[in-house]
Amino acid sequence: MRALHVECAVDRLQEVRDKLNVWYSSASTKFPDGTKMRLVPTITSVTSRNNKTKFASCIARQAALNAGLASANTREISTSLLLDRKDPSTNKTFREVLMDITPEKKPGTTLFHTIDRQFKSETIVTFEFHPENASEAHNLIASLVPFLKDTGHN
Repeated sequence: MRALHVECAVDRLQEVRDKLNVWYSSASTKFPDGTKMRLVPTITSVTSRNNKTKFASCIARQAALNAGLASANTREISTSLLLDRKDPSTNKTFREVLMDITPEKKPGTTLFHTIDRQFKSETIVTFEFHPENASEAHNLIASLVPFLKDTGHN
């Protein structure tokens, strides 16, 4: 994911900002898979020359991050039906459960960087992760289908 556009009702703006700040504020210490991320304004809203230089540096760092991520796709789970469905007993979505998985070699981080439906697809789910976690990530993704079938989620 290179960008995330967030829209919300005006009366919920502060609530949305507070939730996003958990991962993206300058004071946050919890990041998906240990990768520090920030909310960045659009280039058109940046007015000062100094901030435009910072923006260019941010774009370069983002490109380096994207180049360093590995990914895997699966057509075996339908994201619209499964990834964001909450389990009534835990009140967590399947995506949240997967994003909480920690790699064996790096227990302070998460295994996956992102888990999302592929752009313009209803059936393909893309998992992104650091290449050092590739083996573990691929094994987990491959085991999802048998696991889901065993638990009755076809």
